[in-house]
Amino acid sequence: MTAIGNILAFLAMSAVMLYILGFYWKKVRLVRRSKRWPSTLGEILQSKVVRESNDDGSHYFAKVVYRYSARGEIYEGDTVQIGVGGNTGARRKAKETVSRYPAGAQTLVYFDPEKPGRACIERSGEGGWVLYFLAIVYPVFLLVIFLETFQIGLPDIRFPAGGKKEPVAYVGDYGDYSYSGGRGKIYGPNALGQPVGADLFEGRFLFVEYAAPWCSSSGPQAVSFRNLMRRGTIAGRKVVFLTVMTGGKEALTPSTRETAADWAGRHGLDPARVVAEGQSGRTIPQHALFSPMGQTLYRSEGQLSQDQMAALLVRHVGEWNERFPHVVSAR
Repeated sequence: MTAIGNILAFLAMSAVMLYILGFYWKKVRLVRRSKRWPSTLGEILQSKVVRESNDDGSHYFAKVVYRYSARGEIYEGDTVQIGVGGNTGARRKAKETVSRYPAGAQTLVYFDPEKPGRACIERSGEGGWVLYFLAIVYPVFLLVIFLETFQIGLPDIRFPAGGKKEPVAYVGDYGDYSYSGGRGKIYGPNALGQPVGADLFEGRFLFVEYAAPWCSSSGPQAVSFRNLMRRGTIAGRKVVFLTVMTGGKEALTPSTRETAADWAGRHGLDPARVVAEGQSGRTIPQHALFSPMGQTLYRSEGQLSQDQMAALLVRHVGEWNERFPHVVSAR
């Protein structure tokens, strides 16, 4: 998804959440106002349990119609309770409501003095709890949407013995076979115009560097990445080094096959292993390591020196070898 697409998705979801929040806020205000509405005597015209069926099963609600007089006019209403929770869909609740208001009986009707046609016969409606719940959940949900649409990862905060917070990179668990987005995902064409995806390298460790020409840190990272790539094997295992271009020469522009070819030529990289992803919202520089079975073993954001890259590869490749000693990967 492009940066503009990310922004539009974020704004759309924000608008939906604001609409829901506004809807319940109006409900709560109406419930509170109804506590002060004047009352008048009314008559129950109809009272019965109505059944509705859909794919989720059968739902029951009480249909109570009443007539009342307000401000010299005759009105009819069918609202029992204002707020959230009036109709639960349960048959027992619906029958209880109908039994309280049999046809022909008289009852107090509470009406809105500003809009006499709006009325209810019970003022015990709720709704505040929904608003409070949304007020807590909404900011959290909005943050999740923001992080997801812009593909921003949260650092894993570890607490060493001294008690000081130490941000470290994300380390995947061994049950995650995601290739960070799903098997079969195609990053894009490489510098030779061939389609390339992560699962093409299944059976080998895959070390991915995400870069873009517009990012000043990506160039030095490419040099370290190339030098490490020339080692061939890490901890006795063959590691595929793949560069994924997340943007073009200017920020918010997509990478193309030409971008990949230029990057490969400029930094001495294998053109078959430099891929144009288009344009994404990834934080760069970024690195990810995948196991021969597709597990996300490691992911970090920010610059890494050649020694740091080598150390993390030795550590995670070695750890994987210890956990899966009988699984043979391509060497």
